[in-house]
Amino acid sequence: MSTSENNNQPKTTDCTIDAFRNTNHLHLLELIWTKAMLNLRSEVHRNYLSYLWWFIEPLIHMVMYYLVFGFLLQRGGPDFPVFLLIGLVPWMWFRKTLSSSSSSIIAGHKLMMQVGLPAISFPLVRVIQAAIKQVPIFFLLFGFLWVVGYPPQLIWFAVVPVMIVQALVATAMGCCIAAIIPFLRDLQYLVTTGLMFLMFVSGIFYSYKNIPEQYQEYFLMNPAAYLIMCYRKIFLESSLPDMIELSYWGIGAFVSCLLIVFAYSKLQYIYPRVILK
Repeated sequence: MSTSENNNQPKTTDCTIDAFRNTNHLHLLELIWTKAMLNLRSEVHRNYLSYLWWFIEPLIHMVMYYLVFGFLLQRGGPDFPVFLLIGLVPWMWFRKTLSSSSSSIIAGHKLMMQVGLPAISFPLVRVIQAAIKQVPIFFLLFGFLWVVGYPPQLIWFAVVPVMIVQALVATAMGCCIAAIIPFLRDLQYLVTTGLMFLMFVSGIFYSYKNIPEQYQEYFLMNPAAYLIMCYRKIFLESSLPDMIELSYWGIGAFVSCLLIVFAYSKLQYIYPRVILK
């Protein structure tokens, strides 16, 4: 290769990197959305049952947990499958979001260093993938409730703000964990254990009302436990959750997302050095 060609090569790379760095936020969001859709399409084509796995997985979890807690341990009652599924569906959304986004920056570090793609785009891609895969599961939940004797009601529309708050909370938590793991690599091995602990303290298999009253307030400080309570109020009790309190959760999660975006912007040029160590 000639000297002139060697001189031109870095300039081309620099131009590519500058192009990505100068991409406005709208184009970045479009890129993140496109990447998420391509990942989902690739995942579907790799599986023989295609989109059916999006439905089969929660059904397997529901049957497994019902056999253990409802049949073997004789917990709950005749409505326990409904109670369990209403808790399990939102929890699976949390689990998929946090587990898939946690190591996303490390997994995508080559793309980040080659084209200068912002680090926050990697966990956001995983967050969007988890949310899209969860939409049909919620429709499956609605259909299941209708079949077993809980017909649709107007109050079911209250689930929309609950889902929006959950999306914000899951995004903040997923991006926060993903931001920390490049600095503390060992943390990625604790994510699975942490999620298992979070599952058992979120009230999926029991009601928060079974906890001594003096501890219920602290128990509901767990966002997963609080949101599961909101879903059950809507579907099982046909009553609205405290919308003012829900709005506080939403505002807190939104502010957390903004702070995380700011933190990512400060860490953008640090991540390549940290990951290469």
